[in-house]
Amino acid sequence: MVTLGDYPIDSPVYRSMSGEMFATLQKALETGHGVVPIGATGGQTFRVQSLENTLKVATEQTEKELPLWSKLTKLPAYSTTIEYTRLDDWGDSGDGSNLFVDEIASLTQQDATYKRLAALVKYLAIRKEVSHISTLVNNIIDPMAQKAHEGTLQLLRAAEFGFVYGNSMYNDVAFDGFIKQIDDAATGEYSDIIIDWEGNPPSEDMLETAGRVVADHYGYLDYLVMSNRAKSDLVRALFPYQRINMPPDQSGRWGAALNVYEGGHSVMEIKGSRYIRTFRPRTQGMEGAPGPISAVTASTSADSASKLEAKTYYYWVSACYRGFESAAVAASPQTVNVGEKVTLTIPAANWSSSGQAATYAKIYRSTNVADINNATLIGYVARAASGNTTWEDLNQTRDNCTDAIGFTMEPDVVSVRQLAPLMKMDLAQTTNSLPFLILLYIVPILFVPTKCVHIKNIGVLPNA
Repeated sequence: MVTLGDYPIDSPVYRSMSGEMFATLQKALETGHGVVPIGATGGQTFRVQSLENTLKVATEQTEKELPLWSKLTKLPAYSTTIEYTRLDDWGDSGDGSNLFVDEIASLTQQDATYKRLAALVKYLAIRKEVSHISTLVNNIIDPMAQKAHEGTLQLLRAAEFGFVYGNSMYNDVAFDGFIKQIDDAATGEYSDIIIDWEGNPPSEDMLETAGRVVADHYGYLDYLVMSNRAKSDLVRALFPYQRINMPPDQSGRWGAALNVYEGGHSVMEIKGSRYIRTFRPRTQGMEGAPGPISAVTASTSADSASKLEAKTYYYWVSACYRGFESAAVAASPQTVNVGEKVTLTIPAANWSSSGQAATYAKIYRSTNVADINNATLIGYVARAASGNTTWEDLNQTRDNCTDAIGFTMEPDVVSVRQLAPLMKMDLAQTTNSLPFLILLYIVPILFVPTKCVHIKNIGVLPNA
């Protein structure tokens, strides 16, 4: 966790925190030792007993709920732009035999390949407010600390989603998540850091494949995060191999937990995350979202690269701006043959002109079932600057499937840069309420994404 101690005393961070704020935070962290006598009755039973968790405590108690935030190394940032150099290639990827030379010979020069990159710090903020009256009465909880606690968790949950799915190509105020960073680096000989599990359920083979891929690129897969559903299915798949044909012990304990997998290439800690999941289309738009698209057309055509099966596919499309999403609109269903793709088209005139202008769209799909509640998110498309917006479905992302992300969990491979400590900033008081902001300025960076892995299209284990 980044704290004030990570910044020089003359840092602007100090000047953004008032003495009153420090006093409020100190009050929130002090619980005292007063105890209401056991069996007491009447008004004294409502005396303040302890204060709710606050900024620091909320951050420290998120290990189970936020598996990425709790595990990632946080390092201070001193600028809104983080410039760094990424090692892309060690040089000749052959067998090294050309480095053997004669006793007297001209030497071979082979330089590694580096790429200069930059990551932009992005800003998460939420406004909270408590009435002045609530701070004067003898509450069971400290209302200011309670609001700070809930605001902190809301920001950390948003950051956790961003670590997985963040994509600045569509949402310009968001940072790029780990899936986006891994996928961008998956080119040439590193294309195998994306493992397409093609809708199959998770298995031991999947873990071994991921560990081998990372080991082939000089990494060590020691932390793997997947959806809760995928981890449950993985436990179910592996449980029969661990079962001992004996009755449960006297306490009735039965089963086998899967927290660490010892594979042929690494010992990996496995975490389930509620933030890696499938997303359903919205039947009602969010407040502040663009208006819905009036109509979407669909058509099929031949494409040998398509992985679509001979089935009927149903599509829904929603208009979006910076995470605000409209209600989804259905396209005409498409019956596809093997070797065909589906192209969705949004004519320029079909984007709504009411409200906020949309900058991208989300595409949802259901296979063989004409039910919006069965559809899941399979893609995004940026709105064309002019003319029609088109998106092709080659079944690169399958509906009702989830992802997993594996890391070589070392600070020089992956970390979070934080521009300031998690802060509470008081706002101007214009009524008899006390408004304030909770702020978090961060950016996740994969310095060596080729030592990580993205497993996509993890399907569901059929019921026994």
